[in-house]
Amino acid sequence: MPRKGHTQKRDVLADPIYNNKVVTKLINNIMLDGKKGVAQKIVYGAFEQVAEKSVGMKTEAAEPRTGKSDNWKEKPRTKKLKLSYQEQREYDTIEDDIAALEQKLEDNKSAMEKNASNSSELQRLYEEQEQLEQTLAEKMDRWMYLEDLVAQIAAQS
Repeated sequence: MPRKGHTQKRDVLADPIYNNKVVTKLINNIMLDGKKGVAQKIVYGAFEQVAEKSVGMKTEAAEPRTGKSDNWKEKPRTKKLKLSYQEQREYDTIEDDIAALEQKLEDNKSAMEKNASNSSELQRLYEEQEQLEQTLAEKMDRWMYLEDLVAQIAAQS
C-alpha cells in the first residue's frame, strides 16, 4: 500500500484497429521489454489466422461429409481393468498368507489346550486368537475382491 495515498487505476485506450480495450490489454500482456509493435504484429497476425481458419471451416461445413466421422466423442472410452503392481504382488502371495494364518490358528488352539490351567497364558492366547481370526477374515475378504477383479479382467479380454 503506498504511503502517499491510493493511486487511481489507469484506463487503457481502445485499440486503433479493432477499437476494443480488451485487445489493448491482450497486446500489453504479450508485450515484452516495451516492444509494443512486435506484440501488435503477433496479436494481429493471430487474429488473421483465426479469421482464415474460420472461413475455411465454414466452407468445409457447407460441403457434405462422407466416410467415417472424426468426432472422437461418439465412442466413449471404456477403462480397461488391470491389476496394479501392488495388487499383483498381493494376489501372488495372499494364498500363502492365508495358509500361514490358518496354521497359526491351529497352533494357537493346541497351545490353548495345553495351557488350560494357566489363566494368564490362556488369556494372552485367547486375545492372540481373536487377532488372528480378524486378520484372517480381512485377508479372506481381500482375496475374494482380488479373485473377482481377476475374473473381470479375464472376461474383458
